[in-house]
Amino acid sequence: MVKRALAEHQRLKRLFGDKTEIEKSLSLIEEELEAHVRFEERILFNKIQQEATKEQLALISEKHTGGKFQENTEDEFWLRFGFSEIFIFDVNSNICFGNGDKEI
Repeated sequence: MVKRALAEHQRLKRLFGDKTEIEKSLSLIEEELEAHVRFEERILFNKIQQEATKEQLALISEKHTGGKFQENTEDEFWLRFGFSEIFIFDVNSNICFGNGDKEI
């Protein structure tokens, strides 16, 4: 399972780095990223929680402390495709946010 996750990470990195067939890569990223996230959330993470010791889980928690997400709308990726604003949809509240905090 871990090998699969790592292989999928590598595949996604290659797709994100593709400068030749951007539209095709974006389509593949959409499909593969959705499948990858579902695999990690539904299968891999559950298996880790079942199999890992308390010490291992504590180490994972220590290594992966969540920092505040900082949006980077000036990244070349967003500028290249003409996205001046990024929208985030909160499924819990059914609210769409744009430019960081503004509710839309």
